[in-house]
Parts: sequence; C-alpha cells; structure tokens
Amino acid sequence: MTTAHLSGRTSAQSAGGAPLGAPRHPPVDGAPWLPRGYLPRRELWRRLDEATANALTMVVAPAGSGKTLGVGGWLQQSRLGADATWTTAHDGLTVADLRAVIDGAASSGGTGARLVVIDDANTMSPSCVRHIDQRLADEPQNIRLLLLTRWDLAISRLMPDLLGALTVLRGDVVRLDADETSYVVAHHAHTEDPEVLQAIHEWADGWFAAAVLASRAWASTSRSSDLTRRIQQSRRGVADLVAGEVFAALHPPERHLLLCAVDEGTLTPGLARHLTQDRGAGEVLGALESTGLLVHRLAEHEHADVRYRIHPVLLEVARRCRAGDGVDARQSHATVLRAARLDLARGDTHDGFRRLVALGEQEAATDALVEHGPTVTVSPNPVVHRLVRDAISCLEDRPDAWPAIAWAHWVDGDSGSAEHWARRVIRHAESAPKEIPAMRVLAVRLRRSRSGSERVEPAVRDASALLVRHQAAAGPVLDEFLPLLLVEQGAALNWLGRLGEAERRLREAVLLGQSHGLRPVVAEALSHLALTHFMAGRERHCRDLALQALQAVGATDGVTGAAAATVARAEVALQLAQAQSLPWGDFGDTVEPITSVPDDRLGRFWHRVCRARQTLRAGDADNARAVLELAAESQDHPPVVSIALALERAAYGLLVGNRVVLREEIDHLQRLGGDAESAWVRGLEADLDGDLQEATALLERAAEIPSGTQPDVTPAALVCLAQLYHRQGEVERAQELLARAIDVTEAGRCASPFLGWSLHGTRVGVLLSAYPELLDRPWTAQLREACADRPPVVTAFRSTTPTAREIAHAGSPATVPTLSRREHDVLVELARGSSYADIAADLFVSENTVKTHVSNLYCKLSVGRRSDALAVARKLHLL
Repeated sequence: MTTAHLSGRTSAQSAGGAPLGAPRHPPVDGAPWLPRGYLPRRELWRRLDEATANALTMVVAPAGSGKTLGVGGWLQQSRLGADATWTTAHDGLTVADLRAVIDGAASSGGTGARLVVIDDANTMSPSCVRHIDQRLADEPQNIRLLLLTRWDLAISRLMPDLLGALTVLRGDVVRLDADETSYVVAHHAHTEDPEVLQAIHEWADGWFAAAVLASRAWASTSRSSDLTRRIQQSRRGVADLVAGEVFAALHPPERHLLLCAVDEGTLTPGLARHLTQDRGAGEVLGALESTGLLVHRLAEHEHADVRYRIHPVLLEVARRCRAGDGVDARQSHATVLRAARLDLARGDTHDGFRRLVALGEQEAATDALVEHGPTVTVSPNPVVHRLVRDAISCLEDRPDAWPAIAWAHWVDGDSGSAEHWARRVIRHAESAPKEIPAMRVLAVRLRRSRSGSERVEPAVRDASALLVRHQAAAGPVLDEFLPLLLVEQGAALNWLGRLGEAERRLREAVLLGQSHGLRPVVAEALSHLALTHFMAGRERHCRDLALQALQAVGATDGVTGAAAATVARAEVALQLAQAQSLPWGDFGDTVEPITSVPDDRLGRFWHRVCRARQTLRAGDADNARAVLELAAESQDHPPVVSIALALERAAYGLLVGNRVVLREEIDHLQRLGGDAESAWVRGLEADLDGDLQEATALLERAAEIPSGTQPDVTPAALVCLAQLYHRQGEVERAQELLARAIDVTEAGRCASPFLGWSLHGTRVGVLLSAYPELLDRPWTAQLREACADRPPVVTAFRSTTPTAREIAHAGSPATVPTLSRREHDVLVELARGSSYADIAADLFVSENTVKTHVSNLYCKLSVGRRSDALAVARKLHLL
C-alpha cells in the first residue's frame, strides 16, 4: 500500500461516495443513530444482503470494529430494515424475552420471517444461546436472526452449515481498508498528510475504534509529528497510547461526563445530569454523539427517553484516566460518590450500592450493605461478590455485614459459601451478641433450618419470642431483615404443621415485601403461602397464590438460585392443587416434570410426592414406590408430614393391590396418632377383602374424626360410605352421605374423593346419576360429567402391576425379551382377559394368527400358560 494511494481520497469524499453530511433519520427502535459523517461499510452491506436470507447470520468481530454502526447503517438502506427488530442482549435479555421477539417476527401471510438483530450477543445467557440453537435445529424456516458478537457462540453448526441455514461473517468483513481509514482520519484529524494516514492505517490495522481515537489524538496535540512517530513505533494498546491526548483535547465538561460514566452501560440525559451534577450534561452528551466520538444515540419508541451508549473502547480509555490521581479523576470520583449517596437516600439502593463498589469506597459500600442488605441481596447481585472479593479485609471487621453476605450466596444458589458465612454469624453472635442484630441472626438460623443444618423448633421459638418483644416495644420495627425473618419463620411453621401461624407470618411478609419493593420476597412468601393453603385443604386458594407467585417472579425461564426454587415451589403447589381438581388427566398421560427443586424441606417433600404421582400416572408403579421410599428416608419428618407421606404410600398400596404396604402404613399411622387416616386405610383394606360390614364401620369412624392433614380423608370417607351403602340398598343413607361430601368439597373444588376409592361399592358415576335432585348445583353437574364413564381409580393398575407373589415366584428369562408391535398388542389383550376370538376381532386378524403370536409370547417369556405369561410380563414391566 503506497502513501499516494492512501491520500487519494479527499475529505469531501467518503468511502463509498456518501457525503459527510449524510441525512439522519430514525433507525429501527433500539439501533444506534448514525453519526454525522457516517462511513458506509459497502463490503459489509454486500455480504449482509447475501447472508441474511438464511435463518442465522453471525457477525463475529472484536469490540471497536464497527459492527453495531455498520449493521445499523445497512438496516437504513436495506429492504429488510423497514420492519426489522433490534435487541441488545447487554440490557438483560431473558429466554422469555427472546422467545417473544422471535415469535413476534415469525412469518405471517407468506412474507417470511422478519429480521431480528441481537447486538452484544456474546453477553447472552447460556439458556438464550440454547434456545436459539434449538430453534435453528427445529424450525429454521421460521426464524431470521442476525447476531453481533465478539466471539463465537455455542451454536451447533454442522447441520445448519450443511443445510445453508447459517452464515458466519468474521472480522475481515468489518476491517477498514486504506480508503476507509483515510476517510476516518480526514474526518477526525482534519488532515490528509500521507505520513499520518500511513502511520494510523498501519497501526490501527483495520480496527475502527483505534483509527478514530488515534486520529483525534493526533488532532488534539500541538506536536503532531511527535505523536506520529510514537504511533509508528508503538506496540501498545490503543488505550495506553492515546488516552492522554484524546482527553486533553476534550472540553472540561466532556471529560467530566466520560469520567463519571465509566461504570454505566447506557446513559440518558437525566442520568448524565445526576452523575455529573451538571445541568448541561445532556447537551454535552448529545454533542459527543454528534462528533462521532464512539458515543452512539440509540433509537427508542416515540415517547421513550433518549438513550446513549458509550463504546466500551472509549469507556476503557476513560477508566484508565480515572484510575490516575489528576484533578479530573478526583473531581469525577467525588461527584459520582455524591450521586451514589443521593441514590441511597432516595431508595435507589441497587444503583447506589453498585456505584459505591465501583468507586472502591469499601467502607461506604459496607455501610450500605449493612443498612440495605435485603434490598441488595434478595436478587442475584454480582456486585456483592465483587465487594467480598475486593474488600475482605474491611469485611472481616464488620460482622454486622455477614448476614447479608450469607443471604447473597443463598440467593445465588451457592449453599457452600452461604453456610460458611452463616456459621460465622452464629459463632460470633454467641461470643459478642450485641454486634449483630438478633433479628438477622435468627433469620440466618431459620434459613439454615431449610437444609437441616439448624434445628427447626428452637429457631422458631426464639424468633416468635423476638417478634413478641418487638411488637410490645414502642414504635415500628425498622430492621430491614424483618420481611426475610417472616418468610423463614412461615416456611418453618409450615414444616411443623402450624398452618395458622404460618399463614399469618407469610401474609405479613407479603405486605412488608410489597411496601419495601422487595418483589423476590413477595414471590417467595406467596409460594410458601400456596403450600400453606394446600395443606389446609384450600386448593383453589393454593392455585391462585401459586399463579401470583409465578407472576411476581416474572420470566421463569433461565432463572437460577433462590428464584428457581421459588418457581419450583409454586409449580409444585399448582400440580398438587390440580391433582385434587377437575379436569382429571388419564393414567398414562405425560405430565411436564418440574425441573428445579424447592430449597425448603416441605417444598422438597411435596416435590417428591409430585414425582411419585407422575411416575405412577405413567404406569411405572415400582419406580413410584422407590420415589416415595426416598422421601421417607431422606428427612426426619414432623408428624403432619409423616402422616401425609403414609397416606401417599397407602394410596400407592391400594392402587396396585399391595396389602403388605397397606398393613405397614396402617401400623405407621396408628403410631403417629392419625386416627382418622388409619381408620380410612383400614376401611379400604376391608373393602378390598370384601368385608363390607367392617369397611362401613371403619369408614364411618374416619368420616367423623377430624383429619387436619393433606389429603383430608373426611370427604373421601363420605364418598366411599355412599358407594357402600348404595351397593347394600340403603339409598337414603347413601344420598345423605353423598350430599355431605359435595358440600365439603364444593368451596375448594376438591374432586379427588370422587375418583372411586371403593372396589366393591357402587361406581361413583352411577351413584351421582342416581340422585338427580343433587344435579341442580353446578359442582355436582361437573362431578357427574367427569365421573360418568370413568372406572374406579383402584382398578387402574391391577392388570399391569405384579403382585408380591408374582415378584417372588414368577420366573424370568435370561434376558428381557423384545416383543414385536403385534405381540405386544396381543399381550395387552390377554391382560384384559380377552378370548382368542375377541383378540382376532379387535386386531382384524385370524384366530390362527393370534395363536401364533401367543405361542411366540410363551416361548419368549419361557412359560407354558396364560397366567404365567402375564405374571412374567408384569414382573418385567412389559405391560
């Protein structure tokens, strides 16, 4: 490249022929406005025209290469730009946001998918990248994405490359050529000196930001020849080389603004005024953008505030200048410190705390963490961990900050680090009780009880005594940890079965969380409260509160730590409530599993119960029992939870006809003092044995004794009694009991008692139809419709579950046989008790063909008769 060639384009000409004063018009919402003297990137535009016909295009280039402005200019001259969507991942893009953007741009009316541009795609969460990868694999025809990223993303590229659905444009496409570099130098340095052009071109090596800053540095110095020589000889980064020259050329308000904004992502004029304490900062920001100094105005909706983004390269230059000890650095430090204190004073805790940590004001940041701990730590906040990393020596002398640090780790899901800080809190409180407020110590103790690290009863007792003392004291309780303490005490009271007290504490936590703006605390309290209402037998309230909790969390995709546990707890409550309500699903239906696990003991217990029910509904009775056994062995349950677990296991035993399990749970319930529950299970066992008189007597007792557990056996006992009395001809007594059961279940719409738990009583669908006078009520009509053709639930697994005798005595082949589709169909018909003629008619084959399949089955199962074949098939889970 010759010097003559570099100087061949004048300042009145731009690369590509666009004049310096190119018209400015609003770009796509969220995209940058083009600065005056915008440099058209013709080669990039040409490649984008070709590539964006595909499902996914990635522009991979380092910071400062001109990706954002290059694509922004292309959109304003491309036919795709009219209805494109621009999103910046740096602003906190969630999977839900990403899905909504992609779906909103999906094809309609045969026009094809609209283009979606995602800037700073390298900052996307792994879950967002996985979502794009999945969409690219499943439906490439319905997406059109353009990702601007600093490095390659974890996108599966083999098949999209082969199918032509993916194009990757790398840094060579955005690299400045000689003509483009000469335009940048002419615009920012106002010179066409061939030596300067050559030096900057070779030194910048096609890097747009380096060319801009070096040009402005050359224009700002009076000894331009010295800077040219330094540029020619330099091997250092751009920030080290030009920071002093660039900042020296700026006006004092401009320098002050950039130094104050080094820790901000985007700026509005109002935020600029707040950080600089300068009323004219908004105009200064606009002036920096208009000169093209790596400050970009972002397009917004019509009524949105104007936003500006300072390029990371320029921010790095400003950051290095502020790290010095000059007058400008000290002034900006003091101004931002004042802004941070104003933030804290007006309740903008997150930004105030973040700015204090960024300034290195460790003492002030620690004070803010102590005073506003819950506000800062109830959501994932990397700034807290940065403070712990940078100011550990300061924090060692501040035990009053340790509870907030422990809480920050709990919220992030880092239980190991949280436990470390929690133990330090408790040990220090024992030796110096006045240095850490008692409310914070108790909140930490109750939180530890979730994992079993702390005994629940003493912590609940001490917390109750503390709250009584505070309520008796004059004036309100001002400790910021009070909402957290109330949530933890409510969760612990739930575990102990003290549901009335738990409900009061959790409602107080919801109200305090709302008044303090602690949305994650509100969501968590609502999720615990949903379980409280479920255990109290109020399924409708449980469902409503669980939905409110999920709404308070917001987007549930990709959440982690405490937020994921809250989502899981709310989803568990929803599944539990739905299992008791209409409409019922059929056995064999798949239920979407709850991927996360609640972080409290009660939530984990009910999560295992949901897993067992899902496994049972899928037809895998053995694994369902294994999940229940795991729930029984994993924790030391209080009586109320132990009774609920015993009822679940008894229901399993009843469904599969396992009398051994039934007798074990009867003994267990009697030891726990569950008289109503024990009588109900004994009554069902007698019903299985055909002793209807004994079953009736036991179920009468179960219906009269208050249950107080979940599930409540009272309405189930009433329905079973109605079934048995109707079977024995006592229709009036059956009607009375059925009416009572309907009354008890109507408010909560609890339908599980009507599933049909009696084997020998009248089927529930027939029973409801026998009393038309009860059908005037909507609830009864809904039950009748649901039960009309539904067989008793106790018969659901009889044909597919092996008995204890079959497990013990049925032989097994050396290997599990592989059955053909038709052989499996014949096996299922045999389990239904069908004759060869029936099977032939149902499968549209001849009887001889059926006999051939049966012979093959006997051979594969190593048996000689039907009963043995079914026993082995049940044992091997072939049915």
